[in-house]
Amino acid sequence: MQPRQRLRIALKQVLCSTSAADDVEETFVRNKRALLEGTGAWLFEEPFSNEWIQRNSAALCILGGPGSGKSFLATAIIQLLMQQAPTVAVAYFIVKENNEYLRDANIILKTLAWQLLNQDRNFKQHAVNVCGTRINTITAEDTWENLFLGHYRLSEGHSVTPAVLVFDGLDEATSATGSILIGLMKDLVFFLGKDPRPIQILVVGRGSIRTNLSFHCLQQVRCIEVSRLKNGDDINYIKKRLQTLEILHELCQLKPDGWKRASKEGGRILKRVSQGANGIFLWAKLLLDSLMGKGLSQIQAVLASPPSTLDDMISSVFARIARDEELNQDVVRKILLFMVYARRSLLFGELSIIASLPGREPNHLLWRHVRGQLSSLLELKYPYPYDPDHDHDLEATANPDPPPPESGHGAERCDSDDEKPLDFSCASDDGHEIDDVPASGGDDTDTKADGVVVEPDHTNTQKESEAFISHLSWGQAFTQVAFYHTRIRDFLAEESDAKTRRTTQK
Repeated sequence: MQPRQRLRIALKQVLCSTSAADDVEETFVRNKRALLEGTGAWLFEEPFSNEWIQRNSAALCILGGPGSGKSFLATAIIQLLMQQAPTVAVAYFIVKENNEYLRDANIILKTLAWQLLNQDRNFKQHAVNVCGTRINTITAEDTWENLFLGHYRLSEGHSVTPAVLVFDGLDEATSATGSILIGLMKDLVFFLGKDPRPIQILVVGRGSIRTNLSFHCLQQVRCIEVSRLKNGDDINYIKKRLQTLEILHELCQLKPDGWKRASKEGGRILKRVSQGANGIFLWAKLLLDSLMGKGLSQIQAVLASPPSTLDDMISSVFARIARDEELNQDVVRKILLFMVYARRSLLFGELSIIASLPGREPNHLLWRHVRGQLSSLLELKYPYPYDPDHDHDLEATANPDPPPPESGHGAERCDSDDEKPLDFSCASDDGHEIDDVPASGGDDTDTKADGVVVEPDHTNTQKESEAFISHLSWGQAFTQVAFYHTRIRDFLAEESDAKTRRTTQK
């Protein structure tokens, strides 16, 4: 065996001790084959996307709901970057919740390093030196510091091939992995701040990443949200798939107006699939897959009911939320119940009031959870020109005619307090101990000492309601909240009814 082969085997033993590298490559190849030309073209028109591609920002984050086509977008970006080789080296990892090897931070980093050394000779030589000592890669922090920063940060004075690291599905990683990766991004921002960037990160996943990774503390992380409107513009995917539908080809052969009839039937199917998908990429893909090889009557039957696989995905989303110990499950059930049976979209301020009942205590974490873990179910429509990622900056100027501060929607906040150490010695300065707070809940009626029951005064109900959301900014209070897809509402209604329930209750 030649020395070069022995060296490669030794490196592979250190960096690819599990099947993760092969699993990731196989998934990427499948996504690449399924990717149609032009898919996700809107993404490359986004300012943040172009800024990142030009290596003028350290990290880009693409957030979207379940089935919104995030992996296809990641695949499209990876392909675009690979076309720039050898001027840039691209490494990617696809996280999977059902595979522990694909959720571990150190395995993720080692797999990325393995891909890089196959593209960059200088990085390969650096990896040989680092991996020769086992202690250099025992933990994820060691691997990042020695393999990555050791090459890109300490390489002043000579040319370095820029690297791009893509993390797809990061919301499926463990919380420990998420905590480690946020540290990596801080390194990129603070230690590798020169332009063009020698190393960049692309993070793709559901909105829960925002909560798990605390992106608000990284001002240079650019976020792009995959909305139904943006995905709706990507209708070429459905059109191209319909061009391969067998029944339409058969109709084209009919005389004398076969092409006209096939076009008409195809237009009807296009409309039904597009309306049903409502911007959900997975819905369109599953629906189109189930139409292949079927006749017109069979196609109509398929279009009349949702793909069962989509319900499985929705069920898995609820299962993940139910396992989240950070969430108050009673509050989650409460707001979902109201949303299922409400006849209009609700404002976040209204949901905040609902969540405060019956104790009437404000839920200060609800906004964070709705934008985070619950974003797999819920879609937020912010009032123009409110920017939730720069809430403090826009608070004073975002709304041309914001509600007055006394209403609770526009209360001022002091940004400097965010960095000020808390003073716990003043906890009882108001003369009240925590135990002095009267118990909430129970009957609203009041009883005088002589036993006479007095009905409650509801004249101040509006003021009380406003007090429950006084901690919200105007943008938060007037943000519309709706289900990410209408099927989620239907799924909840069906599963909550014993007569229509399909999921086995354990």
